[in-house]
Amino acid sequence: MVTYTLTGTDANGCHNTDQTIVTVNPNPSPILTGATEYCFGFTSLISATQAYTSYSWSNGSTNSSINATIADNPISVTVTNTFGCSASTAGLILIENPIIVNNYSVEICQGQTALIHGVYQSIAGVYSQTLPAITGCDSTANVTLVVHALPIINGGNDIVVCTPNLVTLSANGANTYAWDRGVINGIPFNQAVGRLTYTVIGTDLNGCQNTDQVDITINPLPNLNAGSNVAMCFGDSVILTATGAINYIWDFGVQNGTAFSPLVTNTYTVIGTDDNGCSTSDQVTVTVNPIPIVDGGIAVPVCQGVQVTLNASGALTYSWDQGVVNGIPFIAPIGTTSYAVIGTDINGCQNSDQASVTVYPLPVVQAGPDQSFCSGENVTLAGAGAASYSWNN
Repeated sequence: MVTYTLTGTDANGCHNTDQTIVTVNPNPSPILTGATEYCFGFTSLISATQAYTSYSWSNGSTNSSINATIADNPISVTVTNTFGCSASTAGLILIENPIIVNNYSVEICQGQTALIHGVYQSIAGVYSQTLPAITGCDSTANVTLVVHALPIINGGNDIVVCTPNLVTLSANGANTYAWDRGVINGIPFNQAVGRLTYTVIGTDLNGCQNTDQVDITINPLPNLNAGSNVAMCFGDSVILTATGAINYIWDFGVQNGTAFSPLVTNTYTVIGTDDNGCSTSDQVTVTVNPIPIVDGGIAVPVCQGVQVTLNASGALTYSWDQGVVNGIPFIAPIGTTSYAVIGTDINGCQNSDQASVTVYPLPVVQAGPDQSFCSGENVTLAGAGAASYSWNN
């Protein structure tokens, strides 16, 4: 404050004085305070220092402090103090720092875990974590954990078959399949006799895996034996009896273990089935040999005491009844006797025939009584008991 004195002189040369006081009020010096950087989604609190009677911000606010964003750039304020003096600040530039939000997903299969934010997780959901950034703005990581259900693998039904037989394993329920024991899905293969368990790992399009198992039982074929080949004679019967199974089916209507009489040579096939339902076949040949045509021959009638020889033909060996030997002379009894012969050929087949032998008894010849007569006399000899007579001398 300054006091000024004024001296005035009039026309008469007279002087007088007066004083005035001049007060110089200070201008305001506003200073803006607050962070010049803020995080996305927030604002920066900007204030004008000291207390003034009025504030006029560049964004139209009249408060001493404002929540500013980069939309208010450049930010300035004009203030008026109690003396009515006004002053303005220079424009302040705000910087908006972004908040980093990292959204990503992690996929696992049921039963697995994933390391998320340093913790192993196994339940599907969104796991968020806020982390401080260099700019001072926190960043957020939102991890969505996707838990895929395991595929339902079906390796198929258990298999029971007979050898030899190709088997095929075809799993379903996934995208790819890996069998153990070198099996390829859907490709036929051979297995030895016995029971084996096969495991398949199925992998779906998400890479999730599950397993299933299938048992394959290969039963052996029955040790079927139709028997040895048979040679028989026509008219005889034969019994075909197969072994090694529990059920037998012959062709040509033959019943296992039941006699029948074949007419011609034939090969018979039998199918035997065991208690596992496995079947196989075997064959036997039945040779039907013809029976020989035996001829006992015709015997010439003989007289008592004369030997008779019977010679049969048509076979290899002969057996006569009544003690007769083929081709050997014998004495037959008086009268007509029928002799039976059985002839056997090279195949052992037999047939029979008969031969009748007639033996006539000797006549009872009578020469008459002895006679005695004198020399020179005639004598008559008269035989009897025969049909014709022949005397000696």
